[in-house]
Amino acid sequence: MGTILKVDKVTMQFGGLRALGDVDFEIQEGEIFGLIGPNGAGKTTMFNCVTGVYNPTAGSVTFDGVAITGKRPDQIVEIGICRTFQQIRLFPNMTALENVFVGVDARHKTQILGAIFRSPRHRREEREGEAKAMKLLEYVGLTRFANDLAKNLSYGDQRRLEIARALGTGPKLLLLDEPAAGMNPVEKNGLRDLVRKIRDSGVTVLLIEHDMKVVMGLSDRVAVLDHGERIAYGKPEEVQKDPKVIEAYLGSGAGGNAASKQSKQEGA
Repeated sequence: MGTILKVDKVTMQFGGLRALGDVDFEIQEGEIFGLIGPNGAGKTTMFNCVTGVYNPTAGSVTFDGVAITGKRPDQIVEIGICRTFQQIRLFPNMTALENVFVGVDARHKTQILGAIFRSPRHRREEREGEAKAMKLLEYVGLTRFANDLAKNLSYGDQRRLEIARALGTGPKLLLLDEPAAGMNPVEKNGLRDLVRKIRDSGVTVLLIEHDMKVVMGLSDRVAVLDHGERIAYGKPEEVQKDPKVIEAYLGSGAGGNAASKQSKQEGA
């Protein structure tokens, strides 16, 4: 099992604000990797650096042995990285099936003229794309909502729909930004099962999540950010006992298990 993503001394500066400073970590192919930290720690900024939204001020990101620093988001999707967002970004007035088809369509090869004139290749890709989108809806448990507008789905189902759309791009690495946010305990249990199923299918997962019960129960390894710097890195059971992590989450002088205390605070 080799390294699929390497983040090497990534720094992100916004004027006088340093959102990330010399952050390092590696993700192994086939694992679920958690990226955690208090609000404002730099987690989503790191996602944006990996997915091409931001070009890091310094440092580099390597995916599957290829440097991707400075590539556009669409180029990064094409090479095999896709993400979901902290704030759900579905097309609310499109059906669930149409939303997933948008992700599948990212892999289609038909050019603009072929689409306008509905070439045989375009029609074939449409048929195959719709079939794949239906399979992905089945995969995430949303088949019955295929023809429902996305805005009419429950919050938890919208989260699952966004994951299905991301999977439609055929990623090797899937980035999930707080997928359990807003979910009830039953939905969170279902999410855990879905993320494991995605990993078991051969897709590596990078996960941001504030619910410590979810992230510590899912992740093979974890990196912790605080004020843009990596303060801990390793297996969940090691990280959650690290004094720096406990202090970052609970304040100076706090003792005990950071993960369990944070879970109690959140009612997880």
